[in-house]
Amino acid sequence: MDWLAKPVTKLNYTLVFTAPAEAFWVQMKVGLIVGIFLSAPVILWQVWALLLQAYTATRRSTRCPS
Repeated sequence: MDWLAKPVTKLNYTLVFTAPAEAFWVQMKVGLIVGIFLSAPVILWQVWALLLQAYTATRRSTRCPS
């Protein structure tokens, strides 16, 4: 977490945690946000593939009725 606090400490401020578990929750929130950011392209690709498959199946069934 030093890389996260470095900009604050350069300005001669100190980080203050008001609750015992606050430092832990800051790490959890940063990890969650970074995880969502890094996995977003894969998730969006999967959603796009699902929607494209549904669109082509619907389009195929309306073009060639049996």
